[in-house]
Amino acid sequence: MTVLVDIALPIIVYYVLQGFGVAPALALCAGGAVSGIGVVIGVVRRRRVDAVALIVLVLFALGLLTSLLTGDGRFVLVKDSLLTGVFGVAFLVSLVGRPLVYFLLMPVLTAKNPASEPFWRQAWREGLAFRHAMRILALGWGLGLLADSVVRVLIVYLLPVDVAVVPAQVLLVVAVPALVAWSGWYAKRTGLGIREWLNA
Repeated sequence: MTVLVDIALPIIVYYVLQGFGVAPALALCAGGAVSGIGVVIGVVRRRRVDAVALIVLVLFALGLLTSLLTGDGRFVLVKDSLLTGVFGVAFLVSLVGRPLVYFLLMPVLTAKNPASEPFWRQAWREGLAFRHAMRILALGWGLGLLADSVVRVLIVYLLPVDVAVVPAQVLLVVAVPALVAWSGWYAKRTGLGIREWLNA
């Protein structure tokens, strides 16, 4: 359902509006508004605005403003790739300290046993292999998201807007699951360095 709302429905809205002669920039914004409404509904349900929701809403507002001022449909498409680019840079920058992936994984690692959080904090402080695994995951996500961002920008500026709409939207649906699958494979293969740390 999420994929349908975030990817398929905006594309459908775009092509329907194009069929009625709506300008590309406005048609793209209308399609993007579908995802924006989904984010707003999520914020209302949670009663708080998290960083991801805030970034999505800011980028949507930026794209809408730019389209109204310039009528540039390409920028409306490109702004979507800026989100993955921002996250990619954030993952890479976090390598200088505690990687962003560590904070994203903590809720997953402690979901079944919240009392295990001190164990994972100790693993970070004392486990060289664990820290290495966290950094490899952060590096992989950083490079992967940046690559997705760059490729989508190239698609938007090398292809006609009507053609670029589909691959520019669909590529993210391929990139994120691929990164999730790689992360699962790497975590299973290395055990996140926990065995090495416990046996040290």
